[in-house]
Amino acid sequence: MSNPATTTDFSKFRIGINMAGAVSAGAYTAGVLDFLVQALECWYAAKANHEAVPAHDVLIEALSGASAGGMCAAISATQLQETFTTITKQSPPPQVGNKLYNGWVRQIDIRELLQQNDLGDEDVQVESFLDCTVIKDIASKATVPGTGVSREWVSKNLSLFLTLTNLRGVSYRVDENANSTDEQMLYHADQMQFEVVRDNAQPLYSSALTLQYPPQSQDGPWEVLRTCAMATGAFPVMLAPRVLTRNVSDYMGKAFAVRTPVGKDAEGYDIERVTNTVINPVFPPDFHDTTLENVYVDGGMTNNNPFECARRFLARDVPDGHNPRDPEKADAAVLTIAPFPAHDIFNPNYQPAVMSALTNLIGPLISALVSQSRFQGEDLKLAADPDVASRFMIAPVDEPETNTYLDPPLQCGSFGAFGGFLAQEFRDRDYQLGRRNCQQFLRKHFLLPPENELIAKGMPQDKFQYALVLKNFGVERRDKEGHIATWLPIIPLCGEAAAEVPYPARAMPPDTVWSEIAGLALERVRAVLPRLLDRLELIPTAVKVGLALLGWKLRGEIEDALREGAMKPPKVTRRVAVASARAK
Repeated sequence: MSNPATTTDFSKFRIGINMAGAVSAGAYTAGVLDFLVQALECWYAAKANHEAVPAHDVLIEALSGASAGGMCAAISATQLQETFTTITKQSPPPQVGNKLYNGWVRQIDIRELLQQNDLGDEDVQVESFLDCTVIKDIASKATVPGTGVSREWVSKNLSLFLTLTNLRGVSYRVDENANSTDEQMLYHADQMQFEVVRDNAQPLYSSALTLQYPPQSQDGPWEVLRTCAMATGAFPVMLAPRVLTRNVSDYMGKAFAVRTPVGKDAEGYDIERVTNTVINPVFPPDFHDTTLENVYVDGGMTNNNPFECARRFLARDVPDGHNPRDPEKADAAVLTIAPFPAHDIFNPNYQPAVMSALTNLIGPLISALVSQSRFQGEDLKLAADPDVASRFMIAPVDEPETNTYLDPPLQCGSFGAFGGFLAQEFRDRDYQLGRRNCQQFLRKHFLLPPENELIAKGMPQDKFQYALVLKNFGVERRDKEGHIATWLPIIPLCGEAAAEVPYPARAMPPDTVWSEIAGLALERVRAVLPRLLDRLELIPTAVKVGLALLGWKLRGEIEDALREGAMKPPKVTRRVAVASARAK
C-alpha cells in the first residue's frame, strides 16, 4: 500500500469494518450495517443539537470484505455517500431507497438464480450451475448514484478492500538463494483496493483504484468495482467466475507483512515486529505484457476473513505496525461482522472408511478449504478478549427470551448457508436480527473507559453534565481482576436508535414455494447438464431421456428435501449470559 508520509487523523477514533464471508447470510451483514448507520446518524444529530451526550468523534476509514461480505462492502462504499431509508421492520413497503436491503433481501432469490437467461443460444458456454443475471443486475444498481450526502463520520478518502481468488495465479520465487533450486509457486490469494473520493478531495493512495463520487460515468473504475463485487462472491461452480484485466504493475512492489516474534506481553500475547517486505513476482524472460487477464472466483476460498486488510490500513502510520490494544490508549479498531463464526467441533466418531468414499469427499473438501481460509487463531482470540480494544466482532445471537438461545441463530444458515436464497422471509428476518444484534453490541460491548484520551476530549467539562452523561450512557463492566468500572460506548445510542429494536420472529414462506423451486431446479438441470456433457463429448441424449423419465421422482425428492431442511426447528439452549465480544 503506497501512500503519503501520513494520512491519519489521530483526533478521531478510527474504524475499519471487516465483513467476513456469508453466502446467503449477507442479509444479516446488511442488517448490521443498516443499524450502524442509523446509530451514527442519530448520535451526530444529537451532538449537533448540543444534547448531553458523549461528544468525541469517530471516522470510518476502511471497509474490507470477502465473498458475500465483499459484496456488502462494495454496496456500502456507495451507500455511505448517499441518503437511504433505514429498514426498521420486517416486510416493509415495496419501494425503499436502501441498496443493501434491496440487493440482499428483495432481489437475490433462488427463483431468479434458477432462470435460464444466461444460456441464450446453444453455442453459449455454461459458466455456472445457477443463472447469475440477477447478480449482475444488483451490482449495476448498486453503483447508480442516489441523493448524495456528506457524512462527517465517513472518510472523504474511504478505502475499500475486496479479496479475490485468482485462478491463474501469480508466480513467486520461494528461495532467492543462488545456491538453491529455483523453486517457484503460484499465489492465488488476490485483492483489489479502491478509494472512494468525495467533496473534491484528492486521491491519496497510488495502490488504489480511484472512485470519484458521484460517478461521472458508469464505465472505467466503477465497472471494475462491479466486476470485483461479483467476483468476490462467485462461489465456484455454483456462480459464474469473472474476468478482470490487471496491470502487471499491481503486483510489483507489493509489500507482504512479515511477522517476527520478539517476546510476550504481560497477558501472554506474542509481541511481534511487523516488517513490510517487498516481494516481486517472477515472470518468464520472454513475457513483456503490461496487463494480465485473470479469471477470479470467490475471495473466501483463499481469504474468507480479510481482517488484516483493514487492520494494516488503520495502522499505516503507527511506528510498530500495531493499533494500541490498551483500552485507555486505543485510538482505532477493526469491527468484524461474522455471520458464521467458526463453531466446528472435533468429531471423535469420525469414520474414515465411510468418509473416504468418492461421494463423501466433495462436501468435506469444500468445508476444509473454507475453514482453513478463515482460520486466524490469534485474531479470533484477541477479538474475544474484552481487554483488547483494537478489534471487535459482531456475530449472530438469537435470543427470543433472556438467556434462551436458538441455534443456529440464522435462518439463512440452512443448506450449507445457501438457505437464505430459498425465501425472502428468511432474509428479511435475518436482516432484522442483524439490526438487533448491532444495537446490543453497540450498547454493551463497543466500549472504552472515560479515561481514554479520545473519549475524555468529548466529555463535558462541567461536573454536573459529566455525571449526567456518565449516568445516561455508562455501562458497568468487570475486568479480569473482578473490579467493576463504568465505561462509555464508542458509538452512543441516541434518539430513535436508543429505542429497543424488537426481536424478529422466525418466518416461513408459503408451503407452495417448495414445489415451485423444485420445478425450477429440475428445469435448470435439464437445460445445463446436456450442454456440459456436450462439451465433454459424452452422450447427452441418454441423459436427456434419463432426466425425462426421472423428472417427477426427482422433483418430489427435491421438494421434500427443501421442505424438511427449511422447517427443521432450531435447537433451544438455556445458559447464563456472559460478557463477550459477540452481540447479544
